[in-house]
Amino acid sequence: IQQRIQMKKYALFAHLPMTITNEKTYHVLRGGITGGLANVGHRFNYSGITKINKFSIKDGCVYSSDTPHTMTHVCGVDFSSLYPSVCSSNVHPFIPYTGHKMWMPAYETAYMDEENSTEEERRKIIMNEERFSEEVSETLPYFIAVVRGHIDDLHLNDNINFPPIIKKLECESSEKVLGKYMYSFLEGHSLPHNKHETKLTQLLSTHGQLWSFGMYELWGLIDTNHFIIDEVSTVILFTKHDRIGRFVNKLFEMRVSAKSKGENELCKNILNSSYGSDGQNNEKFSNVSFMDKQRALFATTECNFISSAKIGEDESLIFELVSALLKSGCEKTSVLFNISFNSSRIFSLSFILSMSYGNTPFRSSSPPNVFTNFFKSFAGAYNN
Repeated sequence: IQQRIQMKKYALFAHLPMTITNEKTYHVLRGGITGGLANVGHRFNYSGITKINKFSIKDGCVYSSDTPHTMTHVCGVDFSSLYPSVCSSNVHPFIPYTGHKMWMPAYETAYMDEENSTEEERRKIIMNEERFSEEVSETLPYFIAVVRGHIDDLHLNDNINFPPIIKKLECESSEKVLGKYMYSFLEGHSLPHNKHETKLTQLLSTHGQLWSFGMYELWGLIDTNHFIIDEVSTVILFTKHDRIGRFVNKLFEMRVSAKSKGENELCKNILNSSYGSDGQNNEKFSNVSFMDKQRALFATTECNFISSAKIGEDESLIFELVSALLKSGCEKTSVLFNISFNSSRIFSLSFILSMSYGNTPFRSSSPPNVFTNFFKSFAGAYNN
């Protein structure tokens, strides 16, 4: 008996990633992709000479003061194997939420905004106490929220030395914004200034703007950095899955095995190229396909058809637009790319805060967290 699998029903049943059909969702996701961050604490560092400085804020002004400690080494924090680490959904005690694993979004189930929900309903989804549960319910959705907020004023000094909100911000490179020292540096080195530019920045608020956050990033800001949500404009709900882990775990096994033979580059390149294709902006590209006469005729009726060129008696080249709403290459992978970057910050921010303070400044009302005890012992060993 021949049996056929209906792919859409199977994808729904197995919570597999599916094409985004909501244009508003796509633009929220694409706008939330920020990339990595390079943060320089000092422009010049001399071993045994340069003092380690510390920022503090008082009465709305930021002060930089030297500590008694002298610079001996430059410490760089880099995220190794970002793609497999975040997307593998492997259980790890460093992850304080959803059963100590990061789930990935599958397909969109709801787009909640002011037209179909109240702010209280949207806040309730974000502040779901089930995030701390060891056993995660199948009904707990994955969400991406568009919010406006700020770090609690009482905890600005806990966060000012490494502001935790990492987003793109349009700012003016003027003396008023940059300060006299940096503005003089730009002028003296003939660098662009007095112009509006978009920069990847570290902030203590959303600067009155509405920005998108993945649920792990937002939970980390709330529970670790005392982030206060002023407004929730949109919450996008997805089902969740952990299917990507099979791919990345298998590739890593192959990479480890090949590394012993000096042949690990193939597996490494497969992972890197996979991640790169996930993040490319496919709106700027078109698909080119070879089709026979019958398939080419059918393709001309599709809404993403651009043009065709006959190259043989029964063969044609078909050019199709790769759009956010029409082809699966961009829609579901833009979710993955967005989540990979945003979710990874819960690791890097917690590590840096713990190195700075000796413990993670979790709210006292939050449940006990594995970060705190681990990093207390780690920082103690480091300081000794």
